[in-house]
Amino acid sequence: RSALHVAVSEGHLNVVERLVSDWSATLTLEDRFGNTPLDDAVRERRAEVAEFLVEARAARAARDVLLLERTKEACFLDI
Repeated sequence: RSALHVAVSEGHLNVVERLVSDWSATLTLEDRFGNTPLDDAVRERRAEVAEFLVEARAARAARDVLLLERTKEACFLDI
């Protein structure tokens, strides 16, 4: 289990925020049981933590899409 898994399971939102925001913790990392941090949040009924994880994952996905679009544009620039 990662530090993120433990912080999520214990409901330490401030630690979860720090691990994700400052340390870029992997949101989809599975523990030995195949559970992600979001799985742990749901199982432990940590609603605020779960909400944060969903929003953080969406934000990362949006950044990935933007980066992909910019990369495609850059590949087709007439230099």
